[in-house]
This record gives sequence, C-alpha cells and structure tokens, in this order.
Amino acid sequence: VIFDSSSTVRRICRHIRKRKNLKVITNNLRICQELKETDITVYLTGGEYYKKLDCFLGSYAERFIASMNATSVFFSCKGLSQDGLLTDVSETEIAIRQAMLAHAENSYLLCDSSKVGQKYAFTLCHAKDLTDILCDKKLSSF
Repeated sequence: VIFDSSSTVRRICRHIRKRKNLKVITNNLRICQELKETDITVYLTGGEYYKKLDCFLGSYAERFIASMNATSVFFSCKGLSQDGLLTDVSETEIAIRQAMLAHAENSYLLCDSSKVGQKYAFTLCHAKDLTDILCDKKLSSF
C-alpha cells in the first residue's frame, strides 16, 4: 500500500500495527517511525525534506514512487469541491500524490467533512476516478 504524508492517513498506522506481510510505501517520516517496531516493511521515498510537513517531496520522491507498484493508495487533500474536484494548496504535494495514484490499482481518499465544499488552487483529480471516499458523513454522488 502507499500512504501519503497527510496527518489523516497517518492515523491508519495504529490500526495496522499487528499486520504481517504488508509493505508500506510512504514519503512521510512519521509514518516510518510509527511502524518501525512492527513486522511491516516500510519503504521511504527520500527526496527533498520538508520540515514543516515531516515528509519528502520533489522529483526524486516522485521517481521513487514511479518505480513502485501498489494494490492501494490512501491519501488526503485540502478540499473536495461540490463538483467532485480534489484540490490542495501545494503544487509539490499534488505532484507526488498524482504519482501515487498512477502507481496503485485502487485509490482511497480519506476526508473529514470540513473539507467538503472546499476548492483550492491545484487540482489533484476528480472523485469519479477514485475507488472510494471514506468520510465522516455521507457524500452525494459526483
């Protein structure tokens, strides 16, 4: 599986700690640290380190992701507009998430309801292109 660097996705770690035969690909240093005492194999992208986000971004991280294949990607974003666009404020975070989506068979957006109806500068993809959206409230179809 691929996990992006969002704090929303990082919460999955506590639910998978006892899993075996699982490989996690991530650009998030905290996810790597949270899973280090488990039987889960973790691949960390490397790339340019962003202290504020505790993650790696940029072309090196994107190339690393492009060299991998996963069954599923779990990710988040800043906004899910009423017309189904997934958007964010960071061009570099959008770029690595697009690489993650391109190299996973299934894609799952983790989204709390405060993000619904929000639209930001950079478009990641459309909700109809995802396998599913996991949200704390029922969403209308896109």
